Amino acid sequence: MILKSLGLVVLVFFLSVVVLLSNIAGVENAGHYRGLGLLTDEYNDVVNYPGNPDAGVVNAGSFETIQEAIDFARGNGFNVVQLEGKTYNINTSILLYSGMTLQGVSGRTFISMIGVNKPVIKHYGSIAGYTVIRDLTVTGDVTQSANTGIVLNDYYSTIDNVTVANVGGHGIEFSTEGASSTLIENKVINCMVRNAQDVSYYFGADDNVVLTDGSLLNCVSQGSGDNLAVVIGSGGGWLIDGLHVYNHHGTSIPVYIRGGYNTTLTNVYIEGFQAYAIQFGACQLNVNISNINIITTDENAVGIFAFDASSEFGFDCNVNIANVSVFNSSSDGLDIIAGMPYKMKIKAVNLNATGSRATNAVSLDMDDVVEIP
Repeated sequence: MILKSLGLVVLVFFLSVVVLLSNIAGVENAGHYRGLGLLTDEYNDVVNYPGNPDAGVVNAGSFETIQEAIDFARGNGFNVVQLEGKTYNINTSILLYSGMTLQGVSGRTFISMIGVNKPVIKHYGSIAGYTVIRDLTVTGDVTQSANTGIVLNDYYSTIDNVTVANVGGHGIEFSTEGASSTLIENKVINCMVRNAQDVSYYFGADDNVVLTDGSLLNCVSQGSGDNLAVVIGSGGGWLIDGLHVYNHHGTSIPVYIRGGYNTTLTNVYIEGFQAYAIQFGACQLNVNISNINIITTDENAVGIFAFDASSEFGFDCNVNIANVSVFNSSSDGLDIIAGMPYKMKIKAVNLNATGSRATNAVSLDMDDVVEIP
């Protein structure tokens, strides 16, 4: 009996030390609030993010809902909410505050919303920057047009290693609603959007001149027919690198960028489309395009690139194109059309087209300056 009592005392002492050490480290051990186990995952450390030094971690498994965990974290000075590796079925939008991190377990955390005509995850509150969403899968309901996967209204934010599938609205969206200054340096990295009924990656309406200087890196868009893959309303300073687009067979142009201004599009692979594969509207100053691979067998496909400038901005535009390969069994091959009231200089090198109707064609309006070897 004495040995058993001694063993119990030792166990209680050990657990007390663990709890004390976790509190000293700045980690919120939400498990003991409801009698659940201690945190044991890889995130049981102090986490540092830009703008959020010494941010603590709240384990959402200790709460009834994800929203409850988020609200607790915000109200108690913690900035990271750790989701468990399971499926969370929700019936209303998750409201995420600026400056917070919502992270799952890669490949094992699923957030599912069915039959609700709202975004699954939505920015909430004032715009303050540095929001992070990573390592999770979001699924929705294709019959609900407002059922966007993720909507952020932020700057210096990151969406990393996130899959969005079967939503009725946009897959991943950045909104400019209520923005009084530029929302810069947002990043979408290593993401996949599958079967979104609207645009897979939607970054602001046309000519918003607010949502600029962002990055779309190593991402995939699997279409659902007539939806677009990428829409960028103000392309100033944007970098699109490593984009795979397929199954966008409708009449819409898969990649649409307006207001290109020192914009870079590189390492892009597009399979299947009608009309043009890539369109730049209202180009300004410099647009750089390289390492583009295109496959299309749609007889309605017209060509690869369409460019125009706009009298609204009053700039000429230089477009540099390099290393374009097209396998084209149905359309007119590598077709570049440029039409605008201001001059555009297109310099293109290493263009290759193969297929039964493969041609290299350039269609010009007015006094455009074009150089294609």
